[in-house]
Amino acid sequence: MSFATVVSSIAQQAQIVVAADEESIDATMGTGFADSFWVVAALSIAVFLLGFDLMRRLRRAKNRSDIQDELAPEVAAMQAAQTGDAAGSAAAHLGGEGSADDHGAAEPAGTSEPAGTSEPGEAGDTSEPGRG
Repeated sequence: MSFATVVSSIAQQAQIVVAADEESIDATMGTGFADSFWVVAALSIAVFLLGFDLMRRLRRAKNRSDIQDELAPEVAAMQAAQTGDAAGSAAAHLGGEGSADDHGAAEPAGTSEPAGTSEPGEAGDTSEPGRG
């Protein structure tokens, strides 16, 4: 067998296979293009809408975080003012005016340092570094 006969026999077999495939497809079956097109189109729209919703949620969370960062100092100042007002009203109830610090009230627990515990270089430290 020569090369030409082998090629022609393969071509004849391929034509027979293609003809058999064309006969097996009937008119009611269709090719499936329309169905698969609509499935891919629906999935594409769903992915687009999910991405749009994700961006909206991320933008909302970022804006909320920015607003909280801007309001944090104001809230802290309001709480400090309320705490100061509460101390002042407690002193007024005890028989004086002003805050508790004006009357020599003790500092809250844990805020005062015992004598001699300051770090070297702090205000009020009279010792020289290296000599203890």
